[in-house]
Amino acid sequence: MSSAILTERESEVLGYLLQGLTRPEVALAMHIAEETVKSHQSNIIKKYGARNMLQVVAIHLRSPTQEQLKLQRIIFQAKMRNLSKRLAMKYESELNKELDELLNEVMKG
Repeated sequence: MSSAILTERESEVLGYLLQGLTRPEVALAMHIAEETVKSHQSNIIKKYGARNMLQVVAIHLRSPTQEQLKLQRIIFQAKMRNLSKRLAMKYESELNKELDELLNEVMKG
């Protein structure tokens, strides 16, 4: 399951829990009752088809989020641009050397 099925509040609770906050800390951060956090936590577990929060965390960590995928794509594109620039510079340098050699041969000619 993915976090896309969670409500906004459930996603917020899950985010805090993934950061390592305890249920009372989440309640304090969200300005809600600890019982409400517990209720959201229970819904999260059900929606993930998990038995407990540890299993939710494991499922969540194995499933990349849209943001993670977007970041990976951006990193990949940046690496490809960098590689393209380096290859262009390398071949430009090699081509310039070959041209210089040809010009020297022609001039000696």
